[in-house]
Amino acid sequence: MDRSIIALAAIATLLAAPAAGRAKPENVSWGKPYVGFASYNEDAQQCANRAFGVNAQMLPKTAEALGALQGMSFFSFFTDWAARNQAGGANISDAVRPDHVPFRNTTYTTLFRHAAYVDVVEQLQAVVDQCLVERGYRKFRLTAQQMQQLRRLKHGTPEREHFLHSLGSDPIVLTTQAI
Repeated sequence: MDRSIIALAAIATLLAAPAAGRAKPENVSWGKPYVGFASYNEDAQQCANRAFGVNAQMLPKTAEALGALQGMSFFSFFTDWAARNQAGGANISDAVRPDHVPFRNTTYTTLFRHAAYVDVVEQLQAVVDQCLVERGYRKFRLTAQQMQQLRRLKHGTPEREHFLHSLGSDPIVLTTQAI
């Protein structure tokens, strides 16, 4: 019983931890020394468009981990159920009924959806990243002060775009804050 709980926790951690690790950090941006604002925007748009229509799906390793999680959940249910059944032995046919499916629950479904979403986002982001690299862009990390300024600017506004361009076109920023 304790082993199944530990195994479930380990599998859930494996699924959740990489997702957090792969998420695009908000303090990371792309730049190219001396790039003009029009080229900066055009390159960003063209690279984003390159990801349109890409066939992205859940990775096999993610599906395998989810399958293991489902199996451990199923095993854990029967272990717990048998331990609680003190009325003369476990009757499996009473536990598995169409109206009572123990190994599919909202936690599993939510985890499945999240894992699939993370896999797809990661694949699409890789397409965009590769496009930017091909065009001579490189990643840099914003400082705490730059992040503070950025947070004050609403997403999608010209002010925000100009601010990020001012950082991303500055060769000193790209050198000192390179990733």
